[in-house]
Amino acid sequence: MIFVARLLAGVMGGTLWAMLAGYAARMAPAERRGRTV
Repeated sequence: MIFVARLLAGVMGGTLWAMLAGYAARMAPAERRGRTV
C-alpha cells in the first residue's frame, strides 16, 4: 500500500515539474527561453 502511494506521488511530482518547465519556457521572452529551463 505504501509502495503504491509513493509510486503515484513520484509520478505526479515528475509530471508536475515537466509541465512547469514547459509553462516557464512559454512565459519567457524568446531570447531568454533557454535560461528558463
